[in-house]
Amino acid sequence: METPGTNPASAAPPAGKRRQQEESLRETLVSILIAFVLAFVFRSYVIEPFVIPTGSMAPTLLGAHMEFRSPYTGYTWKANPRDYIDRSQQKPFPLQGRRDENNAMGHIAATDPMSRLGLAQWNVPVHAGDRILVQKYLYAIRSPRRWDVVVFKNPEQPQQNYIKRLVGLPNEELWIADGDLFTRSAATGGAWQVARKPSRIQRSLWRTLYSSEWAPLADEHDGKEWKGPWVGQGMDTTGKSYRVKKPENPQGAALWWNAGQWPIDDDTPYNETALGVKSRFPVSDLRLRAVITPDDPAAFTATARLLTRGMEFQAVTGPDGVRIRQREAPTADDSARTNADELGWETIAGSDHPVFGDGESHRVEFWHVDQRLSVWIDGAEVCHAEYDWSPIERIERTTGIEVYRRGTAYESRESRNLSEPRVYLSPRVTWLFQGSGATLHRVGLDRDLYYQPGSGPMRATKPETVFTLGGDQFFTLGDNSPASADGRMWPNVDPWVAEEFDPAAGVVNRDLMMGRAFFVYFPAPLKALGKVPVPNFGEMRFIK
Repeated sequence: METPGTNPASAAPPAGKRRQQEESLRETLVSILIAFVLAFVFRSYVIEPFVIPTGSMAPTLLGAHMEFRSPYTGYTWKANPRDYIDRSQQKPFPLQGRRDENNAMGHIAATDPMSRLGLAQWNVPVHAGDRILVQKYLYAIRSPRRWDVVVFKNPEQPQQNYIKRLVGLPNEELWIADGDLFTRSAATGGAWQVARKPSRIQRSLWRTLYSSEWAPLADEHDGKEWKGPWVGQGMDTTGKSYRVKKPENPQGAALWWNAGQWPIDDDTPYNETALGVKSRFPVSDLRLRAVITPDDPAAFTATARLLTRGMEFQAVTGPDGVRIRQREAPTADDSARTNADELGWETIAGSDHPVFGDGESHRVEFWHVDQRLSVWIDGAEVCHAEYDWSPIERIERTTGIEVYRRGTAYESRESRNLSEPRVYLSPRVTWLFQGSGATLHRVGLDRDLYYQPGSGPMRATKPETVFTLGGDQFFTLGDNSPASADGRMWPNVDPWVAEEFDPAAGVVNRDLMMGRAFFVYFPAPLKALGKVPVPNFGEMRFIK
């Protein structure tokens, strides 16, 4: 008989079943606790996320930034914030160029890098910096490698985490000359060697100066005819595709870069709105590229030509294959020599495989970078050659100024400042076409990273400066060299770092290394309907 007021369904479970429920709950709580511990350990000792705060590694990695889209070309690019809440320029206003009484600087003025046409915008939103993953304690397993993107404690302010590219290794002497890096053993000296980047890294570091697919849709702007940097002879260069006309003379058609209107230098669009970043050095580490469709593949020849550092380099592609050749550049006494002259050439590399034999379109690239010349067809390298100049020879050939060594320093024999961009000679770039007509697409010119010498009253004020690294010391530089606080510019060391790790200025001790950055897992988000942040999955990428 049931007791009045009781519910059989709510009766306590048997003791055995209650014990099972308690054990199941305990196991669940233990599993959750273990998961939290593993996540904590994983984050602390394996992989840790970081947020990029500034643009010192741009455009490889982006800090807080503005984004522009050109109404003329459709080209999209990023730029540093201009307006900041604090004087230290660490906290940008969420809207740049605001329309209110507190903003005395007015609208944001920006220049489309592809058309060189200006635009003015108000209330430009600031996007968050890239979020990256860092492999922590990787360097306990293997030594850091040149060109790694590394995270470390700032030797001047160890409470700050810095991210830069590692360029100098222990027990090396390092010299930054004409934008490139040269190294040798600090203990034995010996010959200087240029530090060449692997092709997979180099391909990610090209910075586009112009490419024809970004030509403006309109032919006129502000009542003036728009003209791009490529100037043709025997060609039609209007629009996004160029046409090589049927040659009427043996010299064929030519396409050259108008460096007077479009300087070939290390100008960085990301820095346009950053105050105080203005110096521009001529850059000779370049990539000439075009997608070429010849009318008559059996007769057509395309030649990429570069005059720089007192030399003339050519990559000749055609029915006879590919060859790279060089000769001394024309001087004032060689005024009678023309592009078609075959005098003084030395073939230094080649391939017998015809480029246009199948009659299809092919992507042709001529690389001149890190004192290395190479030809790439449809993304594959077909031949290459190298030349090994010392830093002194490099500076002398690029500037025409003699350099000599005095003790441990290097100086110029003329009272000219080698840290000034104007003393460096600009390169000249040309395409030559012979044999038949052709159509060209994506005709572009790209530049390499250019590591500037130090600036201002900082440690490295001259490109003659040689950095000497000890057994546990590394040297780092930012990809955005004109606006990067890095090893060139650290005159001080935090007292605690000096006592516990290393008193040397400008270097990163091994014990300050935190790990290697390898993946951008959350790029600056997009805004759906102008408000809701949406992950920009298209910008997720491995870091090279």
